[in-house]
Amino acid sequence: MKNKIILTIFILSTLSILSISVASAQSPQLASPGVSKGDVFQYNYNVSWNSTDPTLPVPSDVIELNQTQSFQTQITSVSGTLVDAQVTSTYRNGTAYTQTGFVDVESGSIHLAGMRP
Repeated sequence: MKNKIILTIFILSTLSILSISVASAQSPQLASPGVSKGDVFQYNYNVSWNSTDPTLPVPSDVIELNQTQSFQTQITSVSGTLVDAQVTSTYRNGTAYTQTGFVDVESGSIHLAGMRP
């Protein structure tokens, strides 16, 4: 469950930093990344949980996610419609975990390697 949440955060953050520019009206529309190699984006967040059942404990995934201090996405290369990125999760205890992946802004495909089990 935690990996799905982290993947969702990565997908949403990556899609939010990529913009698609459109070529002139005389030519077919072409997707092109709106980022460049070396661009860095940092995100911080807090996760909250609310339930109508006051007896339910806070899920461990919510507690774990709140141990994350930040996510940093660094664009490592841009080639055509492919954007390679490195995402580093830094935790409040000082540890960090880095994942690599890419987004194809034309097809919308998102691939993230190195997910923790």
